Amino acid sequence: VLYASQMSNPVLAEDKRLRFSQKILERLHYLERQVNDMLIFAKQGRLAMQSFSLQQLLAHVAESMEAFTGRFTIDSQLKTDVLLGNEDALRGALMNLLNNAVEAGAGKIALTAWQVDDGSIRIAIEDDGPGIDEQRQARLFEPFYTTKSHGTGLGLAVVDSVVRAHNGAVICRSEAGRGAAFTLTLPCINQYGLGLSVA
Repeated sequence: VLYASQMSNPVLAEDKRLRFSQKILERLHYLERQVNDMLIFAKQGRLAMQSFSLQQLLAHVAESMEAFTGRFTIDSQLKTDVLLGNEDALRGALMNLLNNAVEAGAGKIALTAWQVDDGSIRIAIEDDGPGIDEQRQARLFEPFYTTKSHGTGLGLAVVDSVVRAHNGAVICRSEAGRGAAFTLTLPCINQYGLGLSVA
């Protein structure tokens, strides 16, 4: 509110006006993420499933990461592009993981997608941030658990909820001081373009 109230000041310097507008945008994005997290968490796994394009999903993720000043890479090794699931919820889950890596101070973040023998896919997000110690890892996916002064503690709980809604699983591998890797396993390959349903 403070930044917004200053925007109409006619004597405000242009560089400050730009900086204030960026701050306002950052807060709006933050609030949007919080609202989306709360809505998805409230659904408790009840998500509408339909066919969608993985490449389109990854393109949206890449676009959202354009402001990241470090190095971000995407490597899709999938032979099929048609997946079955909830694209918006999956995108939100991936962005929660990516935003966590950015906020932790990672300089390099890599997203890799590949298919395993049983037909499911795996999406891994790895970073070179400060890592997560064992004590924190044990509680990562608990609702409302957070070590951030401004966090709701829903981000990773939402990731877990979304993955479970797709009959999948998410794991974290990390050591303090050596980065973190989150891997999502999703049995949502729709190889034949059929309207399959997920229980």
